[in-house]
Amino acid sequence: MESLLLEIEKKREQLIAVSNHANLTSQLVLQYSTELDLLIHQYNLMTVTKLQQQAAN
Repeated sequence: MESLLLEIEKKREQLIAVSNHANLTSQLVLQYSTELDLLIHQYNLMTVTKLQQQAAN
């Protein structure tokens, strides 16, 4: 889970760097944004699953 957080942070930094130099609607900015969204979604699913498992115990 911690490695996923590191991936999220790295992708966020990449997105910020690219968006500082490119149009916000550029293909690369949109790609990085989508990748970041997917990572965050994956993290949220893992968190919910973990909470549900804890509640079941």
